[in-house]
Amino acid sequence: MLKGNRGNDTLIGGKGADALYGGKGKDVFVFKELTDSTVKSSGRDTIYDFSKGDRIDLKAIDGDIYGWGDQAFSFIGSKGFSGDAGELRFSKKNGSTSIYADVDGDKKADFAIHVDKLYTFEKGDFLL
Repeated sequence: MLKGNRGNDTLIGGKGADALYGGKGKDVFVFKELTDSTVKSSGRDTIYDFSKGDRIDLKAIDGDIYGWGDQAFSFIGSKGFSGDAGELRFSKKNGSTSIYADVDGDKKADFAIHVDKLYTFEKGDFLL
């Protein structure tokens, strides 16, 4: 479990199913690798107090593993994956929100984050 304070905190969970609490302030939740938060629930991180002004930092993750160089993710809102690598989406269900990323264009999530509340994500909630 990682907990921030009342200020603007940066939390870096790493591998494993981390519980992330930013606390008050404008917090940044950093993910550096696909394996930091997996699609399988046993390895998926949960953010417990995401709020307006917080950010999820995915800049270190290559959005398209087949492209040359390091591509940023393309935020597509709540739409389904289209088959283009590098798409980032969210889905609300049962009182919580999940964030999914497809890095290989197979229309399946390769990375996921659980947010323990209903939240309508916007592109500005992410550092891509």
